[in-house]
Amino acid sequence: MSSPLRVILQNFSKVMCGQMAVTTLGFFALAMNTRALGIEDLGKLFLVQATCELVSKLISFQNWQSFAKVGADIEGRGSLKALWLYGVGLDFAAATLSAFVVATLLIAAPSLLGLDPETAKLGLYFAAALVFSGRGTSIGALRLLGAFGWAVSIDVLQAVLLLLNAFVLYRIGADLPTYLITIPVVSVLASLLVLFIAWRKIEAQEDVAVNERFDRVARQKFLSFAFGVSASSALNAIRQRGEILIVGAILGPSAAALFGVAYRLAALLARFAEAARISVYPEFSRLASSGHFFEAARLAFRITKMAVLVSVFAFGILVVFGVEILSGLFGAEFSPALPILLLLASGTALYASAFSLTSLTQITFGSWRFFKFNLIAFACFVLGAILGPYAFGVNGAGAGALAYSIILVLLCGHSILYKMRDEKGGIL
Repeated sequence: MSSPLRVILQNFSKVMCGQMAVTTLGFFALAMNTRALGIEDLGKLFLVQATCELVSKLISFQNWQSFAKVGADIEGRGSLKALWLYGVGLDFAAATLSAFVVATLLIAAPSLLGLDPETAKLGLYFAAALVFSGRGTSIGALRLLGAFGWAVSIDVLQAVLLLLNAFVLYRIGADLPTYLITIPVVSVLASLLVLFIAWRKIEAQEDVAVNERFDRVARQKFLSFAFGVSASSALNAIRQRGEILIVGAILGPSAAALFGVAYRLAALLARFAEAARISVYPEFSRLASSGHFFEAARLAFRITKMAVLVSVFAFGILVVFGVEILSGLFGAEFSPALPILLLLASGTALYASAFSLTSLTQITFGSWRFFKFNLIAFACFVLGAILGPYAFGVNGAGAGALAYSIILVLLCGHSILYKMRDEKGGIL
């Protein structure tokens, strides 16, 4: 039987290869979109995307974590199929509500989003695509059942389709409305494919006899954990997607475009963290459910040491070559985004280094305690996100991300160390 670290590394290699492919393809697509649309229209596209992503994150259930956590508890004792169907129902209910809210905002208050009415109406295509965005439970099922390859392959396929879309639109000289129509279509196709593959994998399981009482308790745990995870994810959505809206509201669409480009570069480290978090979550869930917290905690700190080395190296590359990267990928007019890039990258590097600690905190102490930590960190984010642009203009955008990461990592690290000390009688 493979050790937890070996399983995690195997999963990580699959996810990271997929993330690298998605990131590379995404940057080629972004480079084409940047040159095709120009800074003003690109800013409008970013604002529409950010609005949809923000509302979706605020409303939707982040059910892949919930399925991994509760599914690990009931493996061999309850019906994974019943749990999956329950989660999918929650996914689609939340996705439909998200679509309705976004459509209402685009029709009734486009100026609040920094959009003109004509662009806002075309953004309704993005809103309609949100109905099919509920893929969380299905992704969680693929990861828990060891089908990491399928989840990665679909992400890569979506990136390939987005790149082809960008190439075709670039060659034909398409205008902004065409981008606002075609990009959501690709998202819908990918979501439906995830749902289909997950259904096939769930159907292939030798499910135990249905235990209605046990399954009802599992659904209650699923819902409670999902609410807590979603509350934390909502704060993260405001932090990640909302900051560009703050920058756009204070400094305008051009500044939003600079921030959006810098954010996507800094997201390279965030992709590393997300890939790693995806890899550790099922194994940490199994260790926690079997009462092996101390083993999981030692493993988490061991992984953190390795992650620090990667994050510092990546951040150093951006410090030395940031201007060249911005100019080479997106054009010389985007080189002023370097201060934003460094602020975002510093916060992202810290968060990426501690992905195993934050994941273990959520699994061990529960999603609601983790939400409290996020709430404290979020208060610091709000101060930085608003004061940064007001005090330093474009150069101050991104300060909120750094403040958030510092506070969250300190809270999670302290909690894990405290519990480790208790379990070993005060001796670590």
